Amino acid sequence: MRIHWLQHVPFEGLGSMEGWFLSRNHSLTCSRLYENSSMPSIEEFEWLVVMGGPMGVRDNDAFPWLDQEVELIRSALKNEKRILGVCLGAQLMAHAMGASVYRNPHKEISWFPVDSPKEKTNAFVEILPPRFDAFHWHGDTFGIPESAQEIGSNETTKNQGFSMGTNALALQFHLELR
Repeated sequence: MRIHWLQHVPFEGLGSMEGWFLSRNHSLTCSRLYENSSMPSIEEFEWLVVMGGPMGVRDNDAFPWLDQEVELIRSALKNEKRILGVCLGAQLMAHAMGASVYRNPHKEISWFPVDSPKEKTNAFVEILPPRFDAFHWHGDTFGIPESAQEIGSNETTKNQGFSMGTNALALQFHLELR
């Protein structure tokens, strides 16, 4: 499978996901947006991975590629591509799907527990334990888009992620850390 990932800053890479992808013989390409790399065309990938970064979804004056990125996410969703958003990537997915993205009442920076929903309503939630620890580094969060399903919460951040069907997964926390 052809996987294309979007990198917002040099220090937010694929982490442990890179080895997982390569061990399954997926090919990887990357747009390093901080170097003004171009966005891929929708035909260039089957799976889009949108990583994190310190900017916010409305920081388009400082980061003009954010608008193009949101359009690429919308196109990937419309074309039923697989898509994974991590932290900022999840916020961009929520924004692209019409949900609100806003300042979280408290920043989450460290390892914190995440509780998965009691009702196991989809394939993503079914594989999650009732509670697990995840690394967080964010000040913003998001609402759950219409017709998406929540996949986790905790005391600090109500929405830790969502899924849309079996192709789209958005995670507020960082699963890429080893």
